[in-house]
Amino acid sequence: MKPESVFPAAIDGHLQAVNATSQFIPAGRLSVAVSPTDTTFRVVGIDLSKVPAQGLVTVGDELVRYTGKDNTLQELYIASDTLRGYGDTEAVPHSVGTQVLWMMTNEHLQSIHAAIEATQRKIGINGSDDPDSLQYQLAALKAGAESGDLRQVAVEIEQGHVDAKSFQLQEAVKSPAGVIVFVINGGSQENGVDYLVSGTDPAVVSWAGLSLDGLLAPGDKLLIVYERKTN
Repeated sequence: MKPESVFPAAIDGHLQAVNATSQFIPAGRLSVAVSPTDTTFRVVGIDLSKVPAQGLVTVGDELVRYTGKDNTLQELYIASDTLRGYGDTEAVPHSVGTQVLWMMTNEHLQSIHAAIEATQRKIGINGSDDPDSLQYQLAALKAGAESGDLRQVAVEIEQGHVDAKSFQLQEAVKSPAGVIVFVINGGSQENGVDYLVSGTDPAVVSWAGLSLDGLLAPGDKLLIVYERKTN
């Protein structure tokens, strides 16, 4: 059973975004005057670590596409003077104190779009075809329960498990990615982050170098949920 992914389509280009919203993020000002061809802008009055690594700013009435920055030197870098006077604006000289405005443009929105989609794929909002997503795993487990292949196994951690940082399941699993581990009184854990499952027959659950490393102790109880391999 594979849920169908549904994600938003691409959004408007930068000019449509500028015209539609005209929304600005924090502002700074030039600390050094620039000519129409300068490709380094020194900016004060703003923490550059808080703004995107590249994007669009307005300097006076000029739109400038910057391609890099130095948070320590408080400088914005433009790869080419052709990125001055961007979007049909004109490259002109700017004096010390000219305001620099960060814009909520398509480039920034697209990065948000990508981050949202990545999050959706991870947690399964709107469905997901990613085997690592929780919704995909739950859908697979539901299908396994309906077919009688779903297994729930209680495991009590012993000193040998702690020393080996692993234990072995007693029957074959259909997919290592579909094995879900719950720590009793500790909640569900994330496959590949808190623990790792390798192999299918037998499957080995390990946590060396992962988030559960150093946390599990003898006497801790786990609930392991997986779909049994039948062929």
